[in-house]
Amino acid sequence: MPSSLQHKLLLQPPDPRSIERKGSFAYIAHQYVRVNLTRVFGFGNWSFVIDEHDLLAEAKTPQKNGGKENWRVTYRVKGTLSVTFDDGRTTKFTEYAVDSMIHPEYEQSHDNAVKAASSGALRRCAMNLGSLFGLGLYFDGYQGEVIHHTIETLRDATDEGGQGPEAG
Repeated sequence: MPSSLQHKLLLQPPDPRSIERKGSFAYIAHQYVRVNLTRVFGFGNWSFVIDEHDLLAEAKTPQKNGGKENWRVTYRVKGTLSVTFDDGRTTKFTEYAVDSMIHPEYEQSHDNAVKAASSGALRRCAMNLGSLFGLGLYFDGYQGEVIHHTIETLRDATDEGGQGPEAG
C-alpha cells in the first residue's frame, strides 16, 4: 500500500507542462513519467523492463522534397513497470505500445521506433498509477484529478473519527 504521502502525490493532476500532443491525442511526456516515478517511489524503487519488441513493418518511402529515400519502421513493444511502495509491497503493470518512425538512416529509424514504442509502453503502464501519470487524459483529454479518493483515503478518514471525504 502506498504511504499517505505517496497516495497524495498519486492523486495529484499532472503538471500541465508535462502534457504533449500528437494530433488530437494528449499524453504525458516520457521524461516526466520517469521524473514522477522517481519523486513518488524514490531512486531504485521502480524499474521498467522491455519484455518483447517486434518489428511490425519496415519500408523505404520517398522524401517529400524529392531527396533520398527514408526508412519507415514500426515496432510493437511489451513492457512491464514495477514499483515498490514505502511499505515494501511491489506491484507490476504490463502494457503494449506501437510506434513508427521515419528516418533516412536504416539503423536510426529502427532505434527511434523501438525507443518511441518503449516510451509509449512506459506511459501506458504508469497511467495505471493514477492522475499524476495522465489517467485523466484518457477521458477526452481531461487534465484534472479523476480518482479523487480510494479505499485507503476513505478508510483513513473513517479511522480518524470522520465519516469519510463525502461527509458534511
